[in-house]
Amino acid sequence: MAVYDVQIALKSQGFSASQEDLSKWFSKGGVKAMSPKAIGTMLKIWSRFSQAGQAAVRPVEILDSQFGSRHCMAWTTNLDFICQRTSCRKTASIQNSSLCWCLECLLEDVGCKRFPPDLNQPSLKIVVSRYLLKKRVLTYIARKFPALDDPSTSYDPRFHPSQVLDNVFSTRFICCICSFLIWCK
Repeated sequence: MAVYDVQIALKSQGFSASQEDLSKWFSKGGVKAMSPKAIGTMLKIWSRFSQAGQAAVRPVEILDSQFGSRHCMAWTTNLDFICQRTSCRKTASIQNSSLCWCLECLLEDVGCKRFPPDLNQPSLKIVVSRYLLKKRVLTYIARKFPALDDPSTSYDPRFHPSQVLDNVFSTRFICCICSFLIWCK
């Protein structure tokens, strides 16, 4: 956010605020590790998080308050990875909800001590892929099987929409899905 704030401040004072200009501005202040490419990545991450809103920022803030800078979302490379992995260019709402879903799941797993807070990037890649798989499976089931029966429709007794989930989850299907999700760990 600080890079974005500097960019806005420079623009408001009438200065050029390109990535190269920001890099020069930071190097004058003694920050040497701010290449134009790194600044571009940080601005892209901030743009993505600001588009997703407070729901995406909150889990990272909670991790910051609990673990300081010793958690996986404290690194620009991991933030960039999760932004790329949850990207959906055609639908901003899916993109934003996927980012929030993954961050909330990560916060839950770290909070319940299923994962250490400082996951390395290879482990984070696996974890985020698993979160997105779970989201896809749950979305498919929720869309495929409505929870309520339509009173104006006559159903075969075995296929009432309100009973399909009970039938599915009481059969071997749930065992297969659970086995697959456990295998993905």
